[in-house]
This record gives sequence, structure tokens and C-alpha cells, in this order.
Amino acid sequence: FCLVCESQREMGASMDQTSFYTNLMHILESYRLSGSFGLSIESLSCSFQTLLDEHAPFKSRSISVNDKAPWFDKEYRELRKLRRNAESKKNKSVQDLIKYQNLCKEANQLAKQKKKDYLQKQIENSSHKSRTLYKMVNKVLDKKQNNVIPDYSENIDQLAREFNQFFVDKINDIRDKIPISSEPNISSSNSSLLVEFEPTNEVELKSIIDECGINCSKADLMPQSLYKENITCLTPLLVKLVNLSLSSGSMDGVKLADIVPLIKNDHLDGNVLKIIGQCLT
Repeated sequence: FCLVCESQREMGASMDQTSFYTNLMHILESYRLSGSFGLSIESLSCSFQTLLDEHAPFKSRSISVNDKAPWFDKEYRELRKLRRNAESKKNKSVQDLIKYQNLCKEANQLAKQKKKDYLQKQIENSSHKSRTLYKMVNKVLDKKQNNVIPDYSENIDQLAREFNQFFVDKINDIRDKIPISSEPNISSSNSSLLVEFEPTNEVELKSIIDECGINCSKADLMPQSLYKENITCLTPLLVKLVNLSLSSGSMDGVKLADIVPLIKNDHLDGNVLKIIGQCLT
């Protein structure tokens, strides 16, 4: 059992899309590139942050993660699948949001009933075995359960250093495994110098976006759904930013990644983590 607290922006049917679009267009019309590429990204990030805080503020919620509970049967797992599918569509319309909310209530009620029936049966089977009964109660109340996640609550700097050292060691290992090869013999008479990049345009950038899609990290300027819904009005701004990056040879402010540590296996030691990095777009 694990209780996870997370913060997400409140978007979907409750968000005033018309007002958001109006304010977004006001930002795009009044925005001017601020000299260097890094400063332009920083200025734009502040404007978008203010816009999102107004129309889609963060909302915290607690999530119980318990995929291996003994009372989880086929009926409940199928209902959870329906709930997950509804969750991915809840922002499309009010009807989809209501359907998702109803499935959440139904799943929660079913989980409570399944757990109640299971515990009642366990207690009945252990009624004449006091030792087994105490052991079962301690397990249900989560007593003396070890936390598989390492505790860094009092030393965040150490956690950051260990993550940094993990990536440094990983890159060094990859480099050590690359075989040493001789440099290719390139004739200087046929070589040419690349002195500048050709600027892009809206047609080219749109074709790249259509082919590759839009993927965002949590640290990006806007969530993925808002990028997709407003990509037409955002494209001219993206063209300016890309061309500024190409002309200045700078990617300051976007060479970042959102680092997400995940437990590889519930039965492994908490120090064995799988590191996932989502780069900013």
C-alpha cells in the first residue's frame, strides 16, 4: 500500500476555454523577443505561468496505490480499466467528465465492499487462532511495515547529488563501452563549412509537428492538451523562437529534463530506482 500526493492543474470542462484563448492571444500579440534566446524563453515562461495559474490552478490530491491487494478480483480490475479509459477522455466534454466521475464513485464503492468482505472472511477464519488474527490485524493497519522508498526528507541536497552522480556514472560507462575507432580520412578539398542554419517557416514547422506529434513534460511552458488545442495560434511564435535559436546557436532554457524516479520492482530495495527523464520541448 502506498499513498501518493500529487498536484495537477485543474483543466477540462470546468476551465473557461473562451477566456483562456482570449488572454493567450493577447500575450501572443504583445509578446516581443527579449534579445537572447534564453531571456526570450524565460520571459515567455513567466507569461504562460501567470496565464495558467489564473485559468488552470494547481489542485492537490491523494492517490492510494494498491495494485496487489488480495481483494482485487477480475470484476474490480475490469471496472478500473473502464475508469482509466474514461479519465483519458474526461476533458473532451461535460458528458465525458460526468461519466468519469460516476465511474470513480462506483469503483471506490466496489473497492470498499470487496475489502470489507475479504477482511470479514479473514477474521472469521482466524477467530480461533489468536496469533494469526493479531498478525492479520497488524498487516491491515500497516504496522511495522518498512517503506521501500529511501527517506531523503531531511537531506534533499544529498538526493540531488546522488541523482547527478547516477547520470554522470551512466554516461561514463556508456563512453567506456564505445570502441575506439580511427578518424575517417576526409579530403580537405571536398569539405565545406557550415556557417549558418537555414531559417524555418510555419509550413515546415507544422509538417514536423504533424509527423512527430506533441509530447510535453510537466516542466514545459504549457500542458500537452493546451498545446494541441492552440497549436495554430502558437505556430508563428514557435517559428520565431526556433529561428532565434538557429541564428544564435543557443538552446538556453530548453536543455532541461523532468526527472521522475520510479521503483523498478516492489520487492527490491528502495535504492534500486529506474530514472526517467522527460526533456522539455
